[in-house]
Amino acid sequence: MNGTFTRTVSTLAAAGALALGSVAVSAPADAAPVHSRITAHASDSTVQAGQTFSVRGRFSYNHQPAIQRLVKIQTLRGGTWQPIAGAQVRTTNIGTYRVRLDLSLTGTRTLRAVGVTPGPAANAYKRFTVRVG
Repeated sequence: MNGTFTRTVSTLAAAGALALGSVAVSAPADAAPVHSRITAHASDSTVQAGQTFSVRGRFSYNHQPAIQRLVKIQTLRGGTWQPIAGAQVRTTNIGTYRVRLDLSLTGTRTLRAVGVTPGPAANAYKRFTVRVG
């Protein structure tokens, strides 16, 4: 009976070690949550059609400046976000950006700045509006 008990304990210990081993192998090495943030400030909230204005802000990733990362400006049209041709820049070495825009469609325009994050992390978004007359 003593031999049976020893084999059972050994089998259970081995099964537990295998289970723990598989958990450790399948867990991602960088399981820490990703934090990305972007700000967006239009130089003017009301512009004339064809008038150039700028959008500036700061983009951070994991609480650090997002250096040389892509920032795009998009417009909400027909319920979907559409890119604005030429409205993309890379951030500076301190995570700031400035994009010049020239909009021709009149009315209140809903825009957003998109900070493109590396890897599978979600991009950062910040909505803002501009009135185009």
